[in-house]
Amino acid sequence: MNLLAFAAATLAVVVYIPTTIQVWRGKMQLNAASFLLWGLLDFIVAASIFVKGGNWLLPAAYVFGCSLVGVAILKSRTFKWTRLETVTSSLVLISIFVWWRSGPVMDTIISTAAVITAGLLQVWDIWRKPRESTLWLWVAYSIVNGLSTIAGKDWSISERFYPASCTVLTVVMVLLTLRKFGRVPIQG
Repeated sequence: MNLLAFAAATLAVVVYIPTTIQVWRGKMQLNAASFLLWGLLDFIVAASIFVKGGNWLLPAAYVFGCSLVGVAILKSRTFKWTRLETVTSSLVLISIFVWWRSGPVMDTIISTAAVITAGLLQVWDIWRKPRESTLWLWVAYSIVNGLSTIAGKDWSISERFYPASCTVLTVVMVLLTLRKFGRVPIQG
């Protein structure tokens, strides 16, 4: 096991603790559908990468963290389900079906694509309401994802595709959140 991959996964779990507490107390709003779908998809990604002997620790840590946040979201009663969540969930289900029918390399590609698709719900929420987004959270996940990308042994799908894709997603969230400070010329 790679020490950097282990450090990234540990940091990911640590980041979930204050996130869970803030959501539990109603001080942070996160998209419940994104976290539900992320937890399920991260499990699939972690299992696929584990079977291939790749860099699986980060998605496994995300499964644990999504479970914590999911419980907090349900407790805080901030769960919403709109047509957008239904459309995104349908796309994720299609991705899961393709994953189920595909070979080992496609497993990671399709599941990762579905994770990113599920993340678009959170991106949409941040786009609409950047003031409600928490900058430190997305910066921390960007760092964790970047570390896990660096930790890959090579540039194969099983080593770097998932963390690199998540790095791009969380950097987008950072940039959109920075709009609340007037520092990024991306306007909603």
